[in-house]
Amino acid sequence: MGFHVCVGGCDGCLNLADDSNKGLVVHYNHLKDNLFPKWRNHLSLADYAVLSAYEAFKAGVQANTGCDGGQCSIDLPFTSGRRTCANPESPPTNTVFPKGHDAASPRTFLQQGFGLTENEMVALLGSHSLGRAHVDVSGFNGPWDLTPRVVDNGYFSALARVEWTQHFQEEAGANQWNGTTLSGSNIMMLHADMILQHRFTVDSNNVASCPTTVDCPLATTSDTVSSSCFLTVS
Repeated sequence: MGFHVCVGGCDGCLNLADDSNKGLVVHYNHLKDNLFPKWRNHLSLADYAVLSAYEAFKAGVQANTGCDGGQCSIDLPFTSGRRTCANPESPPTNTVFPKGHDAASPRTFLQQGFGLTENEMVALLGSHSLGRAHVDVSGFNGPWDLTPRVVDNGYFSALARVEWTQHFQEEAGANQWNGTTLSGSNIMMLHADMILQHRFTVDSNNVASCPTTVDCPLATTSDTVSSSCFLTVS
């Protein structure tokens, strides 16, 4: 949710009219109405939303026991001072989140809207190491990697090492990429993820120009994806 509330400015408000935020409504309202009031004398809602994302990410990192010495940790310096939008109860609806089933717009959005380099864009999408897609929310279905509650490099390892096949997801009315790990577990990626590893175009029916990743040439960011892989996808 941390990135979603920063689309259009990190103002602590979420465009609830955007279908891309559909699965966050309950969680956002709980944060805004139940958790934040205890902190309103210390932080703005905008600050609290970002701080919550920091803490969730740190918890995901700490759940990773694959670091030298056991449990992993990360230091994320936090700075306050963000301004909350004028009316969080009726947030602006003109901020449009890039669609994951599109291949080009997320890349353009991140580079132009946030000024991210290609390497920074790859790192940001690595946050898909946490969570999964729910068919009753987005229409897409499945986790991005085998450890959806842990921040690790499983997302990058899956992107680079699994053979992926394009699949029409009827509930979403769009295509996702399905893959099977060595252990037989099913995982998925969206066009916005796959474009980091492979180069392809998407037609007006949301169909990529290559049906499987075997048929797709590598993207310019594939070296960055590969350099982030240290695990075998099992």
